Amino acid sequence: MDITQLESILNKEKDKELITQCPVNNVFYGTLLDQSCINIEQVQNKYKQYLKPIVQEVMHTNPIKIQPIHPEQTPINKYKQQILQALKESNIIIITGGTGSGKSTQVPKILQEITQNGKLIGCTQPRRTPAVTIAERMQQELSKQEIGYAIRFNTQCGKSIKYMTEGILLREILNNPRLIRYSSIILDEIHERTLESILLLKYLLTLARDRIDLKLIIMTATLDKSLIQDVGICPIINTHCVKYPVKIHFLKKPTDDYIRTIVLKVMHLSKKQKNILVFLTGKNDLNIVHNVLKVMNIKLKIFLLHAKIPLLNQLCVINYSNPKCILTTNISDTSITIPDIKYVIDCGMYKVKYTTDINMIKIVPIQKLQAIQRMGRTGRTCPGHIYRIYTRTVYNTLHNSINRLDYEDVQYISMISIRLNIPIVHERVRRMMGVLEDYKVVEKYNIKNGEYGLLQECKIKKYYGSIGYKLTELGIRVSELPLSVRHSIFIIECIRNNYGYYGIIIVGMMELINTQCVRINELLTGYNDDYVRSSDHILLILMYDKLIRDSTQYVLINDIGRIINQLCVISNVSVCDIRLSMSVYECIIKSLIYSHKYNICIRMKDKYRDIRNGVEGYGSYYSVSHKYSKLYEYYVYDSIISIKQPIINIMTRIPENMYNEIIN
Repeated sequence: MDITQLESILNKEKDKELITQCPVNNVFYGTLLDQSCINIEQVQNKYKQYLKPIVQEVMHTNPIKIQPIHPEQTPINKYKQQILQALKESNIIIITGGTGSGKSTQVPKILQEITQNGKLIGCTQPRRTPAVTIAERMQQELSKQEIGYAIRFNTQCGKSIKYMTEGILLREILNNPRLIRYSSIILDEIHERTLESILLLKYLLTLARDRIDLKLIIMTATLDKSLIQDVGICPIINTHCVKYPVKIHFLKKPTDDYIRTIVLKVMHLSKKQKNILVFLTGKNDLNIVHNVLKVMNIKLKIFLLHAKIPLLNQLCVINYSNPKCILTTNISDTSITIPDIKYVIDCGMYKVKYTTDINMIKIVPIQKLQAIQRMGRTGRTCPGHIYRIYTRTVYNTLHNSINRLDYEDVQYISMISIRLNIPIVHERVRRMMGVLEDYKVVEKYNIKNGEYGLLQECKIKKYYGSIGYKLTELGIRVSELPLSVRHSIFIIECIRNNYGYYGIIIVGMMELINTQCVRINELLTGYNDDYVRSSDHILLILMYDKLIRDSTQYVLINDIGRIINQLCVISNVSVCDIRLSMSVYECIIKSLIYSHKYNICIRMKDKYRDIRNGVEGYGSYYSVSHKYSKLYEYYVYDSIISIKQPIINIMTRIPENMYNEIIN
């Protein structure tokens, strides 16, 4: 497609009809944006030539200068005395306020005035990037010695204030249930209602009522009935954060090509040389819009901001001082503060992940709460504008909010929830407890043998009664690793088979690497062994070996190396030279068959069928199985991900001499 054809698509006028009825009726749908979400693939297919991945620039490693915060400029500052007075009356308070009020940065500073020497103020964030960016910002306002942060696989100590992800605080509770080091805990962005935040809220409410010297501050953008019911009677401080007016622009009529509409809007706004923030659905959208804008030669620096971008790159994007256009996903809805945004463009859709028998990734309409939060990204330092790529009529049909527990993945947190013994009535947790029982990581008391399904039902009833559970030795080891249950058990099995370092490399790579960027033929050059050409897990080891020899991939290998090194320390595994052999392959296969016993499939014509639940999916085009698999061969896989169609991710062929182990 040349630039003339591209311009013809961008300038093409089509009849647009308002959709008045949507057939899809589930937790996400029921709005006038439903059909736009369903048709998103058709729109992307128009620009498939522009789907090619973006090659990330190598970012510098010098300290990043972040714009300082002046307390007098933050709306929360005028509520300082009200907050301190409320904490004298109660050790549990709620603070409400929209984005830009300064809650995350200034409330910890206010708490310093009533904090004893040697005690910590903890502040949780739902995502790793805001935990680091807020801490980095505060370090320049106070000092690097005072402010610290902790995210998975990355920690920087501070004497006074500690920003961390919710999962980090949960893990601290395992080792220090009374949180003696802390004088105050701030639960920030609690309105997101992640499973981790709900676990923390339930636990900390109980702890704060027992430890009256512990201050619990709950911060939320909105105050809903369920939060008040959970917390009970306590002081509520409503802050107002209107700083500069924000003008809202709706479409006059619906668009059937949101990419075209967004590109044209960015091209128009870019002439004003002001910062633009564009909310898109995912990496495909980011790649398309980025590449199209490059072809159209707009006069702004274009950045991508999403969860898989290395942390240093994310920080550089946020703090680039010249006019820029940032293409982002819903990672920027809350918490991340991007200075001096003049224009926000909101596509009205986002991507969610939830699990049934497979990992489903679906494009769904945003909720009104998200629309308000996206609007809050501008209007902080000057009057702003938000361009909503949908009509006012569509906006009025959006859900107010959706409880994330209806689709949240609980596998990672399940081990911690059992250790904390916090009851959560949710079908996903019940199902996960059944998986844990089959791995024999949970010992149960006074429960008779019976059918597996009956045991689940019986067990959950006992769980809320007087009879509890405790972890076995394996369960304790699994809970010590900051990974999913299956990945933890895989590493433990590799260690038992004397190849723990290789298992850690595989898991470390899966944490950050997108296998769709793999050039298989290039990696396999020089490797003719059958075991290498039948395993994506071995392919990940080859990728790691190549990365550590590539000086241009400093940021990526630094992040992966940090993960691998920390897992080695936690697991007491020594680093060694990488030497692939048949014995390494056999160790990986044996470990996978045990840890991923529910993830076995068989090749059936052009598809693969899970032998446990019958779910069918296609092998990834980027998998070695795409070129080398045969009919009726068995494979162990990491996950099934469905976006357009079910795709089986990270596969390794199981040798015939091991078939009996998986069939019986």
